[in-house]
Amino acid sequence: MNERASTPIPVTLITGYLGAGKTSWLNARIRQGIPYGALILVNDFGTINLDADLIEYRSDRMLRLSNGCICCSLGESLAMELTRIARWPERPSALYIETSGVAEPARIIDLITVARHFELQATICLIDAASINRTLADPRVGELAAGQIRAADELSINRHARLDDGERRVVFNQLRRLNPSMSARLTHQLASTATTDDNAPPGSESASVTHAWLTPAANSRWDRFSIRLPDGIERHRLEAVLNEYADVLARAKGILCDVSGRRQLFQWSGGQANWHPTAAAGQCGTLIGIGFEGERFRTLAASLEALSR
Repeated sequence: MNERASTPIPVTLITGYLGAGKTSWLNARIRQGIPYGALILVNDFGTINLDADLIEYRSDRMLRLSNGCICCSLGESLAMELTRIARWPERPSALYIETSGVAEPARIIDLITVARHFELQATICLIDAASINRTLADPRVGELAAGQIRAADELSINRHARLDDGERRVVFNQLRRLNPSMSARLTHQLASTATTDDNAPPGSESASVTHAWLTPAANSRWDRFSIRLPDGIERHRLEAVLNEYADVLARAKGILCDVSGRRQLFQWSGGQANWHPTAAAGQCGTLIGIGFEGERFRTLAASLEALSR
């Protein structure tokens, strides 16, 4: 038996609430270099594999998954995938799992801990410093976000530059109350070209990416939409609709074509809209979103549908 086959596969779990910057953090890691032969498992909340499409590294060993929900039901999906990975003739040297923003990481940690051939090395939670206190105060999702923070052994704090010194202290004190033993790192503003302060794991860029999308379980409080928008969408019209329903919309994203015909990565979270030119291979023109189920969310989806007429 070779050394890799007998050594547990080290696992890094990447968590954080919707829009915190998990995919951008992972892209920064990939650019800086991750261990040779690593595997990246990407999870998303939508019916389109957008987060996976946005991962910048590409290799000839990829697999798209379209079943299961590790964020809610866990059960067979992740357990079966870990079993399958452990049986690969060439097992990965490391495994990076990016969870959905509505994931409960404590349950995922339990599953990895008892899985043979795997060893959890780090649980990193991305924090949007500009919106985390508002998220924690929201009775609909506050406990979910707090659980993500408590489960982490490292917090990577993003978008802190938007805050003044006093606001930063409030955020840090809140995080410390929730997780007194955590270590914290400040990241630079994470975007499609961002890097982080800290050093990446050593090694080359050789990795493979396993793509998986996540959908909330049927009994969850979440609802979602996937809406086809026309090319040449006017930014202000789209943003106006999303902002009107900011009370029920948690996250929206898509690769859209603006009025100039350029492909743009559009992301909306925390009441903020961001557009970035992109060469990502994802399907152009589809906007996916997740929010709180109910009549207002359904009205939001209908209003977005009206933009395509």
